[in-house]
Amino acid sequence: MSPRRSSHPESRHPRSPGPAESGPAGSIRPGCVGDSPDRIDGGLSGRRRATLDVSPRRAGTPWAGPHVGAGRPPSRPPVVADPDGVPVSNPTDQDVTWLTQDAYDRLRSELEDRTGARRTEIVKRIEAAREEGDLKENGGYHAAKEEQGKNEARVRELQHLLEHSRVGAPSSADDEVAPGKVVTVRFPSFDEEETFLLGSREEAAHATVEVYSPTSPLGAAVLGTKVGDATTYTLANGKQMAVEVLAVAPYGG
Repeated sequence: MSPRRSSHPESRHPRSPGPAESGPAGSIRPGCVGDSPDRIDGGLSGRRRATLDVSPRRAGTPWAGPHVGAGRPPSRPPVVADPDGVPVSNPTDQDVTWLTQDAYDRLRSELEDRTGARRTEIVKRIEAAREEGDLKENGGYHAAKEEQGKNEARVRELQHLLEHSRVGAPSSADDEVAPGKVVTVRFPSFDEEETFLLGSREEAAHATVEVYSPTSPLGAAVLGTKVGDATTYTLANGKQMAVEVLAVAPYGG
């Protein structure tokens, strides 16, 4: 039980102003307001500082608390979609996923199906199962709801991928390893060669060669190297593996 406060006037002390009350009226100190970005970042650098709306109010109007950021435009621009509903943006080369035209078209087609006919069909199944009543024991209802969740998750994944993708390959020298290139390497330790496509996992299902992501250990090791270069990468067991780049060519799809 917390100790009771004395009601004697002499036992009360004036309250010192908090950090948000010091400084010019209508402002708060940095660090009082922040947001949590999707991945790694921190601090308030480059972000708009929130302001407190301290405009006078009429007598009798209930106090609803400070309005943070009142009258300010959003700190992030809204996502613009093309006529088909696919988000459009200008991703940087650091975030971009390079896709072949065939892979891009296939993903676009899948997105259109999942946001159109497939979504409508799942909703109809849910409504039909709901009309049967007793949803606790309705296996068809729960199966349709689960499928709906998986479908919407895949829709978000496709939208993000297409928003951060480009068709073709990044500009690079003909002999430089880059996403969208077919790379032939040699492992001196075994005197063996391997040819693979440096690309995204979305290419893997339809590629005619092995696909390694640019973030995989081997892919990251050879990314940016040129024909004739040698480098090393770390295996799962912690050992170092040497690799030489023998050839680089564009991927034909």
